Amino acid sequence: MGKSKSSVCSTSTPAVFTSATTGIVDTNATLPPSAASTSISVDQSDLVKPAVKAFQLGDRAGFETSYEAALKQSNALPTAPIFLAKLQIDSGRIGDAMATLEQYAMVSSNDPETYIALGEIALRASRVTDAWLQLKHADELMMQDKIRESRRNFVTPGLVELRAEVAERRQQWDEAEALFGKLVVLRPDSSLPTWRLGRTKVLRGEIEQGIELMNLACQKDRKLAAPELTTAMILVEQKKDTEAEKWFQAAIRKDQEDPIGVNAYLNWLLLNDRDEDARGLIDKLPVEVLANRNIQVRQGIAARYAGDFLKAESVFSALSQLAPDDLEVADQLALVLVESPNEGKRARAAQISESNLRRLPNNETTIATAAWVQFKLGSIDVADQLLGKLVGQISLSPQTAFYVSELLKANGKSEESKKVLEAAIRSPGIFPDRKRARKLL
Repeated sequence: MGKSKSSVCSTSTPAVFTSATTGIVDTNATLPPSAASTSISVDQSDLVKPAVKAFQLGDRAGFETSYEAALKQSNALPTAPIFLAKLQIDSGRIGDAMATLEQYAMVSSNDPETYIALGEIALRASRVTDAWLQLKHADELMMQDKIRESRRNFVTPGLVELRAEVAERRQQWDEAEALFGKLVVLRPDSSLPTWRLGRTKVLRGEIEQGIELMNLACQKDRKLAAPELTTAMILVEQKKDTEAEKWFQAAIRKDQEDPIGVNAYLNWLLLNDRDEDARGLIDKLPVEVLANRNIQVRQGIAARYAGDFLKAESVFSALSQLAPDDLEVADQLALVLVESPNEGKRARAAQISESNLRRLPNNETTIATAAWVQFKLGSIDVADQLLGKLVGQISLSPQTAFYVSELLKANGKSEESKKVLEAAIRSPGIFPDRKRARKLL
């Protein structure tokens, strides 16, 4: 396999799937970070550096003094409360940002930047209707000239971007396209609006046009997410698996040595219980791609699907030696070691799972693995006690549910076991024991 010369876009996107356990797709994972919260120029960023530093140190008085000095040098900066709220948002202190904005709105209710910031907070929390209302009000205030003219050119692009994002999430495709088209004009030096416009077209089903636009953007900015992989992820979420696979394969053909696209395709194959196809793809990978940690994890999981615990042990043991603190690898290693007839390996599985549980005592995966290991070692009471911690959860991964069903059966509760097992088989997610579970019904 050689790298395609036609590759122009990066596939170094954020994680395509949330985890190897659930494998749930998030199409928003392809979205570059919003620029709406910046809304200042490069020159202005130099002015506010002392204030930002004071904020980072937790020095509120120092922030206020430094920012007041910056405001005296530029009337195009946002007000101090707005800038403080933006810093709080960007640092994940959403509660503080909300408090800052609410307090500011009481004394200055007509500043559109207040509602833009509130809209961004709502959007980050997927409260799309709330975001739409906040941004609609901000837009009305902008049209009423409630914004300082020195701020208008900085604020408008961010507002348009957020409104476009809201329209896209509400599946108001025409409005989303119009707003992203407007953003292309407002930000002529950025390729991102063109990429977003292309992504919107893919979301509404105009795939070829969307791919063309995203490729055009990628020719100018190679850091943008690859159109083919982005398209595949969107189609997976839309449950159009045949088309999704076509675009996963297109992403790999375009850049055959990129681990991100390969890993995404492998994960999708495992989600669909196509472990044989996953192993076939792995067998064809060049050494440099197979050296990728995430792909090796998929390789080990694919071996578990086939019941090849020696192969899985080999993969996860090697990874564990390279990264002893990698909890996911340690968890997988414990699961394969406990299947061994070698008592030493089974004892090591117990040590690993207990260590993981001490590190994350409230995590479903670590609890479930520790319980399963104890169950396999014959300590049913301990397994029962551990899994009891998960009782009452709204949903469990199919793998955890399988463990629960086996424990119920061992306790003589065959009818309850069958119901849990049936639910596990129906549940989406990576589930190496799904075939085994089907045979137990």
